[in-house]
Amino acid sequence: MAAMTWQRVDTQAVRFVPPSERVLQDVRAISSGALGTLTGKSRYDELDGIHNDWIMWTWEQLEAGRTFANWKDAWESFVAR
Repeated sequence: MAAMTWQRVDTQAVRFVPPSERVLQDVRAISSGALGTLTGKSRYDELDGIHNDWIMWTWEQLEAGRTFANWKDAWESFVAR
């Protein structure tokens, strides 16, 4: 009897993520440590508030048709507002 071999098949669907959606995903995924470096703050309650404001602001800008090259571009625009 021949030996059976198993091959793993990746079943996860691949989908195109529009650049605007990718920017928002990246903004949501920024860690507290990275945000602390960007802001110079270390208290989680402050960082969480800033992060939430940034996420909402980015979402509103994207909904209005604005585009960002990446999360860094979105951050610089958020800070400059």
